[in-house]
Amino acid sequence: LFGPKPEVLLLLGALQMREMIQTGSWYRLVTAVVLHGGLLHLGINLFVLGFLGRAVERNHGTVETASIFFISAIGGNIISCLMQPGYILVGSSGGIFGLIGICVADIVLNWKILFLVFRNYDGSSAG
Repeated sequence: LFGPKPEVLLLLGALQMREMIQTGSWYRLVTAVVLHGGLLHLGINLFVLGFLGRAVERNHGTVETASIFFISAIGGNIISCLMQPGYILVGSSGGIFGLIGICVADIVLNWKILFLVFRNYDGSSAG
């Protein structure tokens, strides 16, 4: 929706396995993360990334959040390339799913804290 044509995306560095292997342009694994298929695609990714990114960054810091995002984005691009070699791939969905994964891991690791009941000195519940 309101985006460039596939040929333009390929010129800008979109990911397509055949193109990447034939030309040796491995940089496409990274450039495809910052390219998007249209304004709606970009808007939704920015909204979700802003929401999740701030939550993860608050708990893990900027460097770790950026590392998780880019490692999972590039890993997602590699898997997408292997599963759909003929398609033109763009977007940061792999990185967003990596941030979702770290949120789920935080919930699982801190499960007892989520349901912690605070008590007053007399043993009654604190609200």
